Amino acid sequence: QVHVGGEAGGYMEQVIDAASGGLAGVFSTAAVYPLEVIKTNLQAQVKHAGSSGRAPRTAVEMARDLIARDGVLGLYGGCQMAVAQAFVEKFIYFYVFSALKRAYTRSVGALSLPANVLLGYAADWAHLAFTMPVEMVAVRMQTRGVSAPESFRGILAETGPRGLYTGIAAYLVLCFKPAIQSALFEALRTRVLERAAKKLGTVVRELSVAQAFCLGALARAIATVLVFPCIRAKVLLMTHQRGPAERNSSPGNGTAHRAQPAGLRHILTQVVREEGFSALYQGIRPELVKGVLSAAVLLSTKEKITAGNRRLLEAAFPSLRARQ
Repeated sequence: QVHVGGEAGGYMEQVIDAASGGLAGVFSTAAVYPLEVIKTNLQAQVKHAGSSGRAPRTAVEMARDLIARDGVLGLYGGCQMAVAQAFVEKFIYFYVFSALKRAYTRSVGALSLPANVLLGYAADWAHLAFTMPVEMVAVRMQTRGVSAPESFRGILAETGPRGLYTGIAAYLVLCFKPAIQSALFEALRTRVLERAAKKLGTVVRELSVAQAFCLGALARAIATVLVFPCIRAKVLLMTHQRGPAERNSSPGNGTAHRAQPAGLRHILTQVVREEGFSALYQGIRPELVKGVLSAAVLLSTKEKITAGNRRLLEAAFPSLRARQ
């Protein structure tokens, strides 16, 4: 006879959380992927100082151009890579986050909002070694309309193996986005469940789909606005968009050379100098639409998958219900 409790029970909870997050990540990524392609291409645009070029295009114009260039499938360029990245990223993130929360509550006590943010920040770093190369290849596929092998070979030819981690410095800030989103969602979720419990006079353990959707959307919107300049800088780094000064200084004799990616601070300064401060938020509207919908779908789906998995586990191992 198998008994699940103590360490084994905690481990199973972590696996449930991670598997639910990974599956929800796949679903949410696929559901809004065309928006991901459109917003990435908008963020990758550079309006060069002193040029007579047109202003950055709208999301609708960008969609038309992508369809004209690659057909409707152009809106799904790199989708396989992005879906694989989403599963690995969310599985690792939620597994590590769940383990860290468990360790924290055991050694320190109740989890405060700042502690929740810091643990989420640490958890987001855990997957970058595995997911950044996949993201780099996917971004090149989205913005250049090339295949995965072509994108991979191009990155290695331009910057070598370290090019697969171009833009990692941005994650010093960007890792706060899922951390803030998760902490806000958990805080709001706890409050909503407590109110529902008082109203119904019984323990309420899960949100409705509509509640999880709305809370996830709100949490993602706040987190995105706070870190968006670094989101755009990361895309510019990954696509190697450069300013006039850098282009003019590039060797023009046709000899092969490896590009040296600019730093995060350099990119942010260059964007402000050449395009103005508002350019730091170029593409934020499609980012918000895509991000809010993606997070809302992710968190509402995860809420239900987690609840279903937990019920199956409790049915198989009744001792788990007694511990909760």
